[in-house]
Amino acid sequence: MRFHLKTSAQLTADTMIDQTQKSAFSFRHHKIRGITLLEIMISLAVFAVICVVFFRLLGGGRQKLELSSNFFSSIYISSKVVADALEEGRINSSFLEFLSDHPEMTNENSVVNADSPFFRQFEDRGPPFGSFQPDTDYGIIKQDGTLFEQFENFRVKLSAQRLEHSSSAGYEKHLANTKIETFWTEKDGHKRSFIVNMCIPSPSGPLPPEGISIDDALILSRAREYIFPLLSGKTLDQAISETGCDRETAICIAKIGIILDDLQAALASETDELHRKAQLRQPLLKSFSNELLEIQIKIARETETTSSLIYNVLLEIAPLVKKITMGSPTKVANIPSGSLDRAFNTFITTSEQIVPWANSTIDAYKWLLNPGFDTFESIRRKDFIRIKYHEGMRLLTALDVMTKNQMLNFLSEQKKSVEGKNLFLERSFTWEENAWRDDDSLKRVFPNLFFIREQIKNSIFYSSQEASKFLKTIPTSSTP
Repeated sequence: MRFHLKTSAQLTADTMIDQTQKSAFSFRHHKIRGITLLEIMISLAVFAVICVVFFRLLGGGRQKLELSSNFFSSIYISSKVVADALEEGRINSSFLEFLSDHPEMTNENSVVNADSPFFRQFEDRGPPFGSFQPDTDYGIIKQDGTLFEQFENFRVKLSAQRLEHSSSAGYEKHLANTKIETFWTEKDGHKRSFIVNMCIPSPSGPLPPEGISIDDALILSRAREYIFPLLSGKTLDQAISETGCDRETAICIAKIGIILDDLQAALASETDELHRKAQLRQPLLKSFSNELLEIQIKIARETETTSSLIYNVLLEIAPLVKKITMGSPTKVANIPSGSLDRAFNTFITTSEQIVPWANSTIDAYKWLLNPGFDTFESIRRKDFIRIKYHEGMRLLTALDVMTKNQMLNFLSEQKKSVEGKNLFLERSFTWEENAWRDDDSLKRVFPNLFFIREQIKNSIFYSSQEASKFLKTIPTSSTP
């Protein structure tokens, strides 16, 4: 048995034939009824109402669609400016001072035609590809067609101010309250805006030093052994009473010596660890690899951490040394000269390690900037390494290990290396070049650098020099 399935079109046709036949049969028995003028008018009125409602809905939908499109465009624009502002804050620690010296970044500018610095290097349009050329690689222009039409109506403005006054005690004074406003006008003339608020770090003056934690109870428990090594079996107070020395001065010297002895032990251990990592690195030097990169990053970070530890410990000890050297010589009478010599000489030799460890840190980060690592490093990580290397060069210049001319040459070389590739770093290097030519500008731009320089020069190095002089004025004591 064969079955034949009719399509929906065939079924509809059959139905129409049946209905036609029935109508034809009845047509012979009934008169055809016409349509009245009233029915036509009512139909036209209903149709007109339907058309009005339809076109109003269509017009409202288009208006809402345009509003929605503009809103999402403003979100994109704001997101671009937010990302750029965060990057500027990451590279330039003095964010507010940077904005102050670059007023065009806080002006209200059009998004198109390269008016806004945030949309100036927007597309790499032609050769040589891989770097932006000001003459050819500009912002959104009319030739971009739909893209230009989409953003032509938009303007953007960035503004920032300190979250709290710089004289306040809270951490808020180190934050910049940053606002990004995007403006546009709808086709109906309504002016609209989209606002994004965020906070970007911008230290107000130098940051406080990290400091170290000192266990005074532990110092006291070890003080007798350090100051009076020959008076074993006696307590600190018994040894002080027996020798007749000044208790406060004895404890102060013990604190200097014990902390620095522990620091020297830590430095010896860290030196061994860095030597071990250098040995692990040795067989990998034949070619660049991710494993070699990771080992070198650990070396750089550990070296930097050790350098910072030396600085923070000496910064804590320097006032104690100064207190003794500025006091009366009678204060150190009856204190074994060997203990004083040991404490002061350890302070002097440790102070001399600041620059070598800083140099080692710089060398470790510079090593990571070798082009052979480009395949294994992300752009952000390479920027981080470059910033660390740069910070070290600043410190050496601030300590007069490098001259200002050497620093300016370094900045010029660094700027050339990123020219057309990283607008943020290029702009930052240009800004810093101008700052190094004027001490007041440099202090305003890098307050923390000036603070560290003053602490190293006027506290640590000065106390070291005074300790050396002081030891020459103290006669050798026979006190045990």
